Amino acid sequence: MKALALRAHQKGLELAMEIAPDVPEAVVGDADRIRQILINLIGNSIKFTEHGEVVVSFDVAARNADHLDLRCRIADTGIGIAPEKKHLLFKSFQQVDSSINRRHGGTGLGLVISARLVQLMGGQIWIDSERGRGATFHFTLRVGIAAEVAPVPPPLPLAELAGVPTLIVDDHHTNRRILRDILRRWDIKTAVVEGGPAALAALDEAAQAGRPFRLLLVDARMPGMDGFSLVEQIRQRPSLASAVIMMLTSADQPGDIARCSKLVLPHIS
Repeated sequence: MKALALRAHQKGLELAMEIAPDVPEAVVGDADRIRQILINLIGNSIKFTEHGEVVVSFDVAARNADHLDLRCRIADTGIGIAPEKKHLLFKSFQQVDSSINRRHGGTGLGLVISARLVQLMGGQIWIDSERGRGATFHFTLRVGIAAEVAPVPPPLPLAELAGVPTLIVDDHHTNRRILRDILRRWDIKTAVVEGGPAALAALDEAAQAGRPFRLLLVDARMPGMDGFSLVEQIRQRPSLASAVIMMLTSADQPGDIARCSKLVLPHIS
């Protein structure tokens, strides 16, 4: 995902990943081939998506004492594929639409290779799509259950985060949902808003009720009032200035890190 993020950001796309709680920390499988499948499929979604998002999610489809079936979904908001042409997608020497391939580049061979690798690893691959409505690639892999992996202890015991009132500020629905779900698994009390003005209103309301937010997760790049402008507004209001703010940014814009340091870091105790 880190390797592909730059390509997505250059096109102005959101690239997000979510891993379900039932997915173990480690499994036994061919890491290089799994990486190849993901690069092929995610890269394909980025290539054929001009606006919106590409979201990668993992969960467990089935499990027994010896192995589990790991399931992955790669959903995009791209051009999609007509239903009658989906059966050509994973076949060698077939092109779904040669004019589209010429316009976007590529031959589709990566999808054929991915399908073959999935089959060799005991899985299945398929696609749900409609022309103009995006596509969702699905695949499963049969992997072994790894020996117990010692979890990496968090810097702060999660029990100390339980109940911390936290506000998530992001204009992107998928990002808000993923962040909310992660924090709720840690028993953090969360609220979500989709922009700067709504965030200021929520902060004022919480402060007046005597239940101020102690932590803010703020997207740097939002339409209208961006994250940096929101933080500037917050710092000008003494009643709101005590919250710890974590700025979320891809850091692909010049000056983002410097602006974060100037606005946020000096205020964290």
